[in-house]
Amino acid sequence: MFKSQVSGSQRASMQQDLKKAPDFQNLTFERAVDSIRSAATIHLWKIVTKEPKAASIERMRSEVIEAYRQ
Repeated sequence: MFKSQVSGSQRASMQQDLKKAPDFQNLTFERAVDSIRSAATIHLWKIVTKEPKAASIERMRSEVIEAYRQ
């Protein structure tokens, strides 16, 4: 259903590669964005389906940030 989730260390590695590149690399950037978007989508889906009444906007925000760091 969803793409496999990339770990936080892999996302950090992607970010470092983007920072070190002498020129903007569109494909590398798109892959990093897709990875972040996929992780956020999976996590938000879990929140919405498991805790529909308890999930406030602030809670979703903090959990998405935490999921990104993992």
